[in-house]
Amino acid sequence: DIEAIKEIHTSEMHLKMDDLLKSLNEGNDHILRKVQEQMPQVLLSYRLVEYLISKTKHEAIKEQLIAMRKNLVYPSWYRF
Repeated sequence: DIEAIKEIHTSEMHLKMDDLLKSLNEGNDHILRKVQEQMPQVLLSYRLVEYLISKTKHEAIKEQLIAMRKNLVYPSWYRF
C-alpha cells in the first residue's frame, strides 16, 4: 500500500512523503521538480503517481501529475 511509504531515500535525495504532499497541496511544485530531477525513477511508478493525484487538492499541481501519468506504463487491467 502506497500510504505505508513514509520516506524514500536515494544517494541523491531523502524524500518525506508528508512534506511532498503538503507542498503539492499548497501549490508549490518545487519538491516535485526536485524529485523529477534527482529521483526520476520514483515517478515512473503509476501507483505512486495515482496516489499523489488522489491526495492533491491543488488543481494546477494535479494537472501536472495527470500530465505525468500519460508517460507511464499501466497494466492492461487498470482503468482511469
